[in-house]
Amino acid sequence: MKKILALTLVLSIASLASATYTIGLVGSTITVSSDVGLIGGLDLGIAVIGNATIDNFAYRTVDAPVNPPVVVGYSAADLLGSGAPYESYTGGWTTFQFGDPVTTPNGAGMWFTATVTGTVGTQLLLTDSITGEAFGGVGQSVTIVPEPITMALLGLGGLFIRKRK
Repeated sequence: MKKILALTLVLSIASLASATYTIGLVGSTITVSSDVGLIGGLDLGIAVIGNATIDNFAYRTVDAPVNPPVVVGYSAADLLGSGAPYESYTGGWTTFQFGDPVTTPNGAGMWFTATVTGTVGTQLLLTDSITGEAFGGVGQSVTIVPEPITMALLGLGGLFIRKRK
């Protein structure tokens, strides 16, 4: 029995270490997901470099953990004096813990969506919820860019201004 428990713990830690989290941004909605099932659930943070707020969370309902999510937000003022990397998170840092005991498996896929309101150029990074260190790799950060319709309107406005001169 002890060997099975030890093996389960080793496998759960290994699955967390090899899991790839991704963050996507479409319009003003971010989606955080994992490409593999997670034993014990989701445990990460989103750091904001720039100016943005994250709200209106919608959590997964398929393969959802029994325990409710624990979300803790830290403002830039809260992070002052905390040292690196926290002080670089000028828009704050939000941590998420959403899961059941370490032996409970949860399927791959979407974990939550949220609405982001922020200025163009603001970067959102997926981080470790304990150390605050950003995860490396493709798909683990997004930057807020103008929507295509906004760019089109700006371009048309520029044409009209040029015609008047």
